[in-house]
Amino acid sequence: MKKNSPPQRKNPSYRPPNKTAAPAPKPPEAVVWCNNSGIITKVGLGFTALFGYSRKECLGHSLDELIVPREIRKKSVGWTRQVMHGKTLLLEGSRQKKDGSIIETTIEAYPVVVNHKHVGFKAVYRDVTDQKRAAEAFRLEKAYLEELIETAPEGILALDENSMVSRVNGEFLRMFGYKDYEVIGKPVDDLIVPDHLKHEGKKLHGIASGGRRFVKESVRRRKDGSLIEVSIIGSPIVVEGRTIGSYAIYRDVTERKNAERAIRESEQRYRAFFDNVPVGIFQTTQDGRYLEANAAHLQIFGFPDIETLRKMTAADLYADPSAREKWVEMMDRENVVKAQVYHYTGKDGRTIWTRESARTVRDENGRLLYYEGTVEDITALKEAEAREAERMVEIARVNGELRAANEEAERARAVAEAASQAKGMFLARMSHEIRTPMNSVIGFSDMLLDTALTEEQAEFVRNITKSGEALLALINEILDFSKIEAGQLAFQNIDFDPEVTAFDVCALTQPRLGNRPVEVLCRVSDNLPGFIKSDPTRIRQVLLNLMSNAVKFTHKGEIELAIDVEEETDTRIKLHTKVRDTGIGIPKDKLDTVFELFQQGDGSITRKYGGTGLGLAICRQIARHMEGQVWVESELEKGSTFHFTAWVDKSDKTVAKQPPVRTLEGKRALLIDDNENNLNILEHTLGLWGMRTEKARTGLEVIPALRTAVEQSDPFDLCVLDIQMPDLSGYEVSKLIREDADPKLASVKVLAFSSSVSRRLKAFKESGFDGFLPKPIQRHKLMMMLKRLLGEAVEASESEEEKEQEAMLTQHTLAEEAKHSVRILLAEDNPMNQKLAQFMLTKAGYHLMIAGNGREAVEKYVAEPERYDLIFMDVHMPEVDGLEATRILRNRGFKDTPIIAMTADAMKEDRDKCLESGMNDYLSKPIKRDEVFAMVRKWVFREAS
Repeated sequence: MKKNSPPQRKNPSYRPPNKTAAPAPKPPEAVVWCNNSGIITKVGLGFTALFGYSRKECLGHSLDELIVPREIRKKSVGWTRQVMHGKTLLLEGSRQKKDGSIIETTIEAYPVVVNHKHVGFKAVYRDVTDQKRAAEAFRLEKAYLEELIETAPEGILALDENSMVSRVNGEFLRMFGYKDYEVIGKPVDDLIVPDHLKHEGKKLHGIASGGRRFVKESVRRRKDGSLIEVSIIGSPIVVEGRTIGSYAIYRDVTERKNAERAIRESEQRYRAFFDNVPVGIFQTTQDGRYLEANAAHLQIFGFPDIETLRKMTAADLYADPSAREKWVEMMDRENVVKAQVYHYTGKDGRTIWTRESARTVRDENGRLLYYEGTVEDITALKEAEAREAERMVEIARVNGELRAANEEAERARAVAEAASQAKGMFLARMSHEIRTPMNSVIGFSDMLLDTALTEEQAEFVRNITKSGEALLALINEILDFSKIEAGQLAFQNIDFDPEVTAFDVCALTQPRLGNRPVEVLCRVSDNLPGFIKSDPTRIRQVLLNLMSNAVKFTHKGEIELAIDVEEETDTRIKLHTKVRDTGIGIPKDKLDTVFELFQQGDGSITRKYGGTGLGLAICRQIARHMEGQVWVESELEKGSTFHFTAWVDKSDKTVAKQPPVRTLEGKRALLIDDNENNLNILEHTLGLWGMRTEKARTGLEVIPALRTAVEQSDPFDLCVLDIQMPDLSGYEVSKLIREDADPKLASVKVLAFSSSVSRRLKAFKESGFDGFLPKPIQRHKLMMMLKRLLGEAVEASESEEEKEQEAMLTQHTLAEEAKHSVRILLAEDNPMNQKLAQFMLTKAGYHLMIAGNGREAVEKYVAEPERYDLIFMDVHMPEVDGLEATRILRNRGFKDTPIIAMTADAMKEDRDKCLESGMNDYLSKPIKRDEVFAMVRKWVFREAS
């Protein structure tokens, strides 16, 4: 069996030294002859001696079976056959002796030819076991040394007799940035020695070549030109008394050198600080000898230099020499003195007062080394204290008079606080007493408007509602004004959606316009976050006040509420809200007075338009609390723009980025409105969802635009129509579309966009509209509507009745199905309020159960907790009030069902009590349908989130 030498690990940077050793002696031979069948026919004495068999034991036996280990016999048969065919083989392999031991051998096999005929073969064995072991040991030793050099943390370099690099290790290559082939065979000075140190490199090389060892710290150059500081150990390589080269060991000491320089610089800075600091610094031994003192210390005690001070001890400076002994005792006991005052006598005999701090410095064994500390000259302060003492009698007399005056002022303050508290309690009580009957007045008036009334009766009811709301607004403003006056206007800081707040304010403002031709617009900046942290109630209060103000003075045109981000930091956002109207405007000389208490732009304003003059003053106070401002820009007969800025916190609550609306991408919409601002807002919103839009200002432009689009094979998918337009109304345009002879034109989806949609469903259906939405509309509601209108086509399996049910979509049908599954528990002891809530909620499609007090509410809920989705809880009830009932439910583990307070208590502290008891939210009476339904949407359908 031929055995190749095992591959050696190649090191391209390695160059072996010249070998001069004599060859190893040749081991004795063991000869054997075999026939063509491999049977032994003759053996030599060396064979029997090597393998341990007698001549008799060998003759006639198979050579392979006799000495070839069983596991390699098949391979042995192969080379036997080769010899039979006339080949001479030189092999290495393992063979087995008689005693079972394995030896390593070299094998020479020759064919035996007699009369030109192969009659057998001759095999010669030599035992090379010891040589193999020695070679393996040499190989391992060499590998060990190779690994030791390669893994060394220092860079190692070897030079041959000609001073050329013959070998480097990996750390040298890494340290200087070279590859091995870039350095082998090159002069080392050309590689790493900077030009200005060439003479040094030659000198060091000469030292090593001359047979001497050297140690040196210097600078060397890397391949990229950068310099590093290194320590170098150089030495000659001597073999058998002859120098055949040299080697150098490099260690990068750049960091150590930098650290040493930093320490020296630190010491210099410390010395400069020590010598120049205005406070005295000292070090003394236990017996008072001075080790160190800075210039300030010398100056305090009047010494010209440290040598003069060292001639004295610290005890010599004390006005009372025993004070030093007490100081040492304290230091030995406490190890520290902090800001203690001491009395000294200076070198010139003057009195010195100092404030001193010191510590004990010990070695690692706790042995005292020295004391060190700081001394501050407070002589001037002590002299001032002495002068101050002389005035103490006078001060005591004056203090007595001031004390008497303060006591009188305190009595007056207590009287004022009692009066303020009584006023606050009176206002809170009056608010509660007025809100309770107002709840029924406003609630039932609102419900009455939904019944069949004559126009005259409806007008009477509307007047009742307006008067009730005006009275409620007055109550709220008086309460807020009283809080401002008492400095008790409170704010919360919670997460909320500013866009939802803005559109809610617009929705509440819209009905106050009545039949006036005024558009309400809401524009929300794209960079406004989905959630912010602030007080949504106060922001809503400002926006409602500004919008209500605009409604009051605007008879035609438009009112726009716009919210933008003016500034932004890592944690906060500055909101800038604008309320623009096209109303009567304000004279320039009245722009500032409108924000003062009980003031309006004109004395006749109050009589003509109503109002107390409190609203804008309260807005200004809220803005100031939020680090913002409120101001107005106006021009008579052209309108006004009220500005409101406020800093709010960024919210940790994030809204996932709106994914592409694939059902709307690429869809084409024709937008028709005579109000350019409305068109721009709608165009921008649809563009965000990937829709293509075109605009028109009149109804007469619609049919030609739709027809042109059909002819160009790019028909519109949607037509958004304003209802109130000067030429053709939205109803008329929709009918023209549906009556068109071209089915591609007549089949376009038509969406009504109107400022008022109440009680007009029949007119929309008759005109052929596919759906309608009020203006302004929140983006997510508009998106839901468009996805329903422009989404996947209705499956053919649906019945005609089902298709008809889908034919007319409104903002209400999107959530109408869910309403009828909602069950609400109302805890209320007032029969009128029970009846009002029952009419309000059941008419809206919700299921309502009533409990007459808190105890009954707990019993009903605990009996069937899974039955209720929401609890409206009055606060003041007999037996168990709402706060206690809530605590009972929460303590029993019912934490998931939302509980909303409904109370006539409207103060901030009342709200806080409700939330602290475990309630989720708060409604103040009189309750309004919109606010009640908003709470249901927020806590049951989770619309606000």
